[in-house]
Amino acid sequence: PPSAASMNVLICGSLSGGTGSGTALDTAYIVHQIINSEHAAYAADMKVYGMCVMPENILKKVDLDTTRKEELQANAYAAMKEIDYWMRQPQHRQTLLVNYSGAFSAEWNHRPFSYLGYIGHSWEDGVAITNPYAGAVNKVAELMLLLSADTSRADKGGLVQHSIYSNLSNVDIHMATLQGVAPYPVSINAMSSGMSE
Repeated sequence: PPSAASMNVLICGSLSGGTGSGTALDTAYIVHQIINSEHAAYAADMKVYGMCVMPENILKKVDLDTTRKEELQANAYAAMKEIDYWMRQPQHRQTLLVNYSGAFSAEWNHRPFSYLGYIGHSWEDGVAITNPYAGAVNKVAELMLLLSADTSRADKGGLVQHSIYSNLSNVDIHMATLQGVAPYPVSINAMSSGMSE
């Protein structure tokens, strides 16, 4: 569970259109910059969670022609490639200083997200979810609840939700054991999010 001087930030959006797919990384790095400069006490134990809703969740809800659907899928693919590149920043060590205005800039010199999840439209076996848009909205809402749950008041009837922190700790432990021995050249902290109908 988070400490008294910790901060959880959840950034969620769709990778379908231009806004979410084009600003996901900027948003994450701006959050890091603001916390580091204005709330330094929280910076050491800050976790930034990214939840990206994939285009198929939206495409099942709206009626678009084939060309527009392909454009939305291309936006998502480009965004995923860029997010993947910056999630691997510790491996390639590339940095970028982005000036957002005359007085504000953010340096991209670390991973944008502590944990990243993509919310898709089908089950593990490929079977489509009946209402993927509603499922995606519910998953984001559930994660927001779990990340904001008061875990310190278990004995006083407070909402207890240790499971998400336990799962994330297990990811961290597993990733640490793979350092240097993983069969792949890159390791990224990621989480999958299931849905139920």
